[in-house]
Amino acid sequence: MIELTIITAHYNNIEGLIKTYKSISSQTYKKWKLYIVDSFTPKIKNLIGKEILNDPRVKLYKVKSSIYDAMNFGILMATSKYIQILNSGTTYHSRFSLEKSMNIIEKLHIKNGVMLHFFNMQVMAKDKILYINKPSRFSHPLRCGHEAAIYPNRLKGKILHYHKYKIAADLGFIIDNADRYKTVYHDFIFVNYPKGGYSDSKDKFFEKLLSHLIILKELLIRNKISASILLMTRILKDLIRNYFFK
Repeated sequence: MIELTIITAHYNNIEGLIKTYKSISSQTYKKWKLYIVDSFTPKIKNLIGKEILNDPRVKLYKVKSSIYDAMNFGILMATSKYIQILNSGTTYHSRFSLEKSMNIIEKLHIKNGVMLHFFNMQVMAKDKILYINKPSRFSHPLRCGHEAAIYPNRLKGKILHYHKYKIAADLGFIIDNADRYKTVYHDFIFVNYPKGGYSDSKDKFFEKLLSHLIILKELLIRNKISASILLMTRILKDLIRNYFFK
């Protein structure tokens, strides 16, 4: 049974953190560790409760950092063969999700070695399903959920979230991993993701636009024409919404 390290970057979202932990702890797959990297949320130990603090599989690190630096800290601390990014509020689709995915990964790992695995991600808004992201070779890295993936992890030469990608460092992380590892796409829902994260903030519109242009350049360099067209379409739609449908 392969061990999985789950990395949760956190700041001041106790309700979401507890929700994520309960989803993880309810999984039928038990060979996991959870690294919570918290940016000094006031009184966090009092707020999260004894269940989390007393769980030997959970480590709470307090690091003053940005969200992507917090993820990088967790990656640098991880020693397992595979990792997952699962932020506060994100949950597994069912209590069997981790067992189903890790059993598949273990079989493929034995047969083919280390691989990068993507799954479908259900995007939610207040318990309402908005849409389902289905990753594919055609659209990669778009529609690849950052948190709906199991990433290989090395002890040395680790892949991190780089600031050159700015607010789209999650997409950059996916691109960099796919450059190194053979990629597999699995057609079933793995996680439920609550829409409204850091990059979805309205005040981050221009930063997000610039980040997408940086990602577009990376896609064109790699000759990913289909994904480039999809991203250009997304950029155009965002511009229209921002200037004509405020």
